[in-house]
Amino acid sequence: MFLYNLIIIKEYMTAYKDIDEEYQKEAIKEKELQLKKVYLLEESTPEKLAQQITERRLNWFKENKSSLYSKYFLNGNHMKLEEIAFRIIYFDYMNIKENRIQLIDLNKSGLKILCYNFCPYLLAWQNLTKEKQINVDIRDICKNIVEPGINNLLEAICKDIFAKQDSKKLNNPYLNFSRDYTQIRPYSNCCVEFIKPKTE
Repeated sequence: MFLYNLIIIKEYMTAYKDIDEEYQKEAIKEKELQLKKVYLLEESTPEKLAQQITERRLNWFKENKSSLYSKYFLNGNHMKLEEIAFRIIYFDYMNIKENRIQLIDLNKSGLKILCYNFCPYLLAWQNLTKEKQINVDIRDICKNIVEPGINNLLEAICKDIFAKQDSKKLNNPYLNFSRDYTQIRPYSNCCVEFIKPKTE
């Protein structure tokens, strides 16, 4: 049995008045079905679901990479690569509103991102756990199902957009996405995430 703050969860469900209610319901319903197939019906696995999510994200990127390149490199902006990657993932792909994000520049160590956004996986997990249909920690879902797709999208951004730039200016353009799994909702009031240069 997982311990989580029902008051915090209730606040999540009423805090997004600026997001279409039908969209929220459909997004949560879709994630519930995905999680049921993995953890209840055993019709899929975390690895297979992670691959499906990756394919969807990479297809989106393939369709939009030319316009993204123009948006971020042909208009004379001077943002660091980590911020460009952050904006592509959080704003262009996920459509998260800027008031749901707090961005902290860690200088050469990359970016720290505090997320307060609508998260259908969190709410789907909460519903299914409350109904005792699944018995899995949300941190396992985020780590094994959601995180791989973000890193694969980030890798594609690095290879297909950043690689077009002057390699001398970029030095090492490859980045990595990670989370602090001690600070993730609902165990914390926000999800703490990072985009940092790869050290490998």
